[in-house]
Amino acid sequence: MPRFVQRSTLVSLFTIVVLSLLASSLLQRYLGHALETPDNDFMVYYFEAAMVHDAPRAPMYLTALQGNPQLRYAPPDSEISKRAQAAGLSGIQLYLYPPPLADLLVPAVRLPPRRAAALWRGINLGVVLLCVALLARAAGLRIRSLETGLLLFCTYAFWPVHEAIAQGQITILIFGLWTVGTVAYARGKVGVSALAFALATWFKVTPVLLVAVLLIFKDWRWLRSYVLGCAAVGAFLLRYNGWQNLQQSFSVLQNMGGGVPATANKGISGLLWWLRLGHPATTPEARTLIQQPQPFLFLLLCKALSAAFLLYCLLLLFQRRDRYTPADRALVLAAFALVVSLVSPVSWRHGYVIAVPLLALLWIRAFAGSTVPLVRATLLTLTTVTMGSLCFDLGSQAHL
Repeated sequence: MPRFVQRSTLVSLFTIVVLSLLASSLLQRYLGHALETPDNDFMVYYFEAAMVHDAPRAPMYLTALQGNPQLRYAPPDSEISKRAQAAGLSGIQLYLYPPPLADLLVPAVRLPPRRAAALWRGINLGVVLLCVALLARAAGLRIRSLETGLLLFCTYAFWPVHEAIAQGQITILIFGLWTVGTVAYARGKVGVSALAFALATWFKVTPVLLVAVLLIFKDWRWLRSYVLGCAAVGAFLLRYNGWQNLQQSFSVLQNMGGGVPATANKGISGLLWWLRLGHPATTPEARTLIQQPQPFLFLLLCKALSAAFLLYCLLLLFQRRDRYTPADRALVLAAFALVVSLVSPVSWRHGYVIAVPLLALLWIRAFAGSTVPLVRATLLTLTTVTMGSLCFDLGSQAHL
């Protein structure tokens, strides 16, 4: 017989979660290292957008087509590096995202880099606020309530959210699209859901794996809307950025398929790298390792285990396909945000911002239900602490 937790125990577990989220900043300060230069990722997007502003069809990826481009700095004689140096930056990493991100930020290049970064940070804070409001409404919470306020506090304290905003990362926008897609699906707005995920796919290709989920659900309307949405965005990019940039962006994605052994890369491939090395690599160490030839069988093992995990999750879903209510199906979409992150060769720690919809909905369900199995409550607590704080990351690095 499964054991169930009392409400007081559930409150205690949630208190542990809240305290761990609060402690992250203290642990980062006293046991870890300072964050990288603020807005460092945004600056890559900004200067690439400036190049697109001047010449939308000019080659965007020439310096990123050889080898694994992750963690590499742009050559000093490259156009993006020259623009960054003229603005006072000593170095800038390669632009690796598909063209839509640079296209989106073209209007921002009218502002100086630091003012544009501040504007981007403000937009990201607003996106998080909007997502919390959508999740609260989807879960039946009143916007002006203690529960929604606590959800908002925990979301802003969730370490990937803080890290993504500090670095100016695109993952907050992807989090927003994933939240819209999930909530819209729960409300029966299938077309809106599909279009949100179609747009997210053009920013980061991994949402395309949701096609397998909706095939299992036999939701043909969602699939049609998704394909049409992807095609519409692709047609715009083809006209605006040109075929060469689209083709080269897919080549860059393929070159990143070997993964990265850095500590902040959280996925199956990253874990296998750590096991192979005997430790999670520092960023400088990882930068050196990925430029060296890697054994074919090791890379094949990474891809095979990732594919096996994805297929296992899809098999579990297929076996229970007739038991899901519309609300359950929306929760599945939220859960597959974690699945696609785990099977992706590169899933940086800040990318787990997209875990927020799943964790928020599960905690709200747990408190709304009359009984919660102990194993589920414990797993939910550990999962939230693991992804939402730096307890384990910094604990493994501390010299104790």
